[in-house]
Amino acid sequence: MRTLWFVIYNLIGIPFLWVLFRIYSIFNSKVREGFTRRRDLFSVLDKSLSVLNKNKRVLIHSSSLGEFQQALPLVDELRKKNYDIVLSFFSPSGYNNSKINYTDVIKTYIPFDSVSKQKNFLDIIKPDIIIFMRYDLWYNLLYESKKRQIKTVLANARYDEKDLTWSIPVVSSFKKNLYRMIDYIFVIDDFDESNYKNKLRGAGVSIVKIGDSKFERVYHSVKKFKRENIILPGNINKDRKIFVMGSSWKDDEDIILPAIDKSLEYDKTLLTLLVPHEPKETKIEAIEKL
Repeated sequence: MRTLWFVIYNLIGIPFLWVLFRIYSIFNSKVREGFTRRRDLFSVLDKSLSVLNKNKRVLIHSSSLGEFQQALPLVDELRKKNYDIVLSFFSPSGYNNSKINYTDVIKTYIPFDSVSKQKNFLDIIKPDIIIFMRYDLWYNLLYESKKRQIKTVLANARYDEKDLTWSIPVVSSFKKNLYRMIDYIFVIDDFDESNYKNKLRGAGVSIVKIGDSKFERVYHSVKKFKRENIILPGNINKDRKIFVMGSSWKDDEDIILPAIDKSLEYDKTLLTLLVPHEPKETKIEAIEKL
């Protein structure tokens, strides 16, 4: 079944995704930037890898910046064990905003998921282990990794009970075959553990409950925190209730901003700090107008 889906995916899925992303790039600057930055991906990657040592190598893949933050505790632990680390990203927001200050850690975009590109990707990196953060899995990359006997891990895995792709007959078959190519799935809690074991029963995937590295990242960030009066100078926050809304999307703002307006009728001192997920100038202007 895995080989059958490999054929279907490459005959139908890959051409469809390629056309879809190309059309979407016309309207979305972030997708357009992703195409542009991938043009010299392999030559840039090959040059970057030349500065690394000849240690065992781990490829850690994150979709965007949030998953990268979850990967940082793993990066710190793997560096202590003298692994060279390659960080790959799908989204420009992850690639552009990730701050890497180690000489034994490099970053790259993940190539489009065609067979030839993923073979080239693995030929250049030669990873001993591949760690996917949270969810961003690619069939050809996993398929080729399985053929090469490269160990694969899905870290911080969450099972979404609202995700219909686990129950729609044809789609669920593809998804289960995708997940069955992973060697280890590190889940967060009992709910995730029981559901993954149920969906992947008999697949030979090791499902281990280890918690969420995001909490470690927050814990270490708090320890390094230095109090600075940047956002709240002077006494602007004195004797006020403060509401912080972080990494918000339009759907969040459409619900919460009217609620804030209503709350201000009862408490004029309420202070709201709003940080949109993508704080572009046009986005800030739209929020101000709303």
